[in-house]
Amino acid sequence: MLHYFLVVSRQGRQGRQGRQGRQGRQGRQGRQGRQVEEPKPNNNLSPLLPYSPTPLLPNAQF
Repeated sequence: MLHYFLVVSRQGRQGRQGRQGRQGRQGRQGRQGRQVEEPKPNNNLSPLLPYSPTPLLPNAQF
């Protein structure tokens, strides 16, 4: 829990989702999320991942 909070705070300022740091880092900063030493969130966020980066990718390409 402690290290989780640290991750959230670290990603909080970068991702506009402070409380949902794991979701934020996976959405906006997918590559950063991989850097994190938490392979579990990736699996848990599997269903949430597609909806976050999907709209961001097209926007970025546009």
